[in-house]
Amino acid sequence: MSLVEFLTNIASGGAVGAIVAFLLEDVGLFQGLKSEAKKWIVLAAFLLFPVAATALLQYVPADVFTAIEPFFRAVAIGFAGWAASQAVHAYDKLKKS
Repeated sequence: MSLVEFLTNIASGGAVGAIVAFLLEDVGLFQGLKSEAKKWIVLAAFLLFPVAATALLQYVPADVFTAIEPFFRAVAIGFAGWAASQAVHAYDKLKKS
């Protein structure tokens, strides 16, 4: 997935739920908040991510995306490797239990 495709996915709301859940799930400060505060923060995130992605797609020149695409792919590969290691670790831990 290219950076533009990723941002398009966020702009359409497709990946926002997973991103918000991933970012806030283990944040102690967020988890310590009352449910009413969490509700408003999550709403703000669901509004902010698509608007920010749309703004980036609309106002950042295409050649900027082309220039940073290799770095986005490197970060994406690193994230995928980390996620895979977490899945294997969770499976191994479950298997040993």
